[in-house]
Amino acid sequence: MKQITLFFIICVFFQYTKAQETFIIKTVNGDLITTNKIESLSDEPSSAEIKYISLTKKKSKEKWSFIDRSEVFSIKSPDNIETIIYSPLYEGDKTVAQMQMFLKGDAYARQFSNVGAFCIGFAGGLSTLAIKPTYSFLSPLPPLTTIILVNTFSPKIQMPKDDLDYFMDGYTNRRKKSNSRVAIWGAIAGTVVGVAGSFLVDGIGNGK
Repeated sequence: MKQITLFFIICVFFQYTKAQETFIIKTVNGDLITTNKIESLSDEPSSAEIKYISLTKKKSKEKWSFIDRSEVFSIKSPDNIETIIYSPLYEGDKTVAQMQMFLKGDAYARQFSNVGAFCIGFAGGLSTLAIKPTYSFLSPLPPLTTIILVNTFSPKIQMPKDDLDYFMDGYTNRRKKSNSRVAIWGAIAGTVVGVAGSFLVDGIGNGK
């Protein structure tokens, strides 16, 4: 009964939209979706989809997008009121309090730069400069190893209280994802430069 009442309130809340107002959808992964058009489709609280139009798209090409309700943690209204719609569906799912801590850790991790991860990835890719063109099939190994290391040893922080485990989970999860993605781009850039440099050096060495 409580869940049905909450869902009714949310449905009313969804219908209260204006073109000038913006809503922020926060997903369980910590991503933020900004929209000014949002509504709920299903009458079933456990399987409802949320329908929205992202503000990042041009108005001339507006297109409705869909996200499953189970993937959404909360929705913040234009007057800055956050409505939590997340609820654990299965045994082992995080509680609301645990998910809040997880998302706080995720948000904290987003404040850090990934320049270091890019530089490490680039260095790994650049090391292919030492591989002769005849062994170019080995070129993917250095950057791939670097990416694995970045993902394994992504920065961690020490928290003094045991009840912040979920904060740490959110922080570590986001840093690993972010660092790995940036390291991949760094590795690609470094590999291109390294392989090109290897062929250039080999050509010069052979007097070409």
